Amino acid sequence: MTKEERAQKWFYNVPHAESISMETKMEICNKVAKKMELIFFIVIIVECVLLFIISDGKIFSLTADFLNNISKGYSTRNRYKGVALIGGLICFPVVVVPLLVVSVYKNRSLKSEAMKAIGTME
Repeated sequence: MTKEERAQKWFYNVPHAESISMETKMEICNKVAKKMELIFFIVIIVECVLLFIISDGKIFSLTADFLNNISKGYSTRNRYKGVALIGGLICFPVVVVPLLVVSVYKNRSLKSEAMKAIGTME
């Protein structure tokens, strides 16, 4: 996806976005995307630290042991794909919260930045 396509997609539901130039939209998207990355990683780190504190690190050991037990035996490509799929499903709940936080932040931040850009143009 190019920067122009991302700007069009992100500003699709933003009111009065058609009055903002494409260059300004791309700048806003870059600014918001950088903040989204930071927020995502901070929330993931906080979640992992909280999980570690709550379970004294046992949750990570149990997860690793479970995945290691699944991968014992034959070393085929399909087995590795299965272990990766199961590992992804196990880690999915930890990733959901940061994705929701980032999604809410993106929507609010885009509308706020769009209103600021429209206000400076008038």
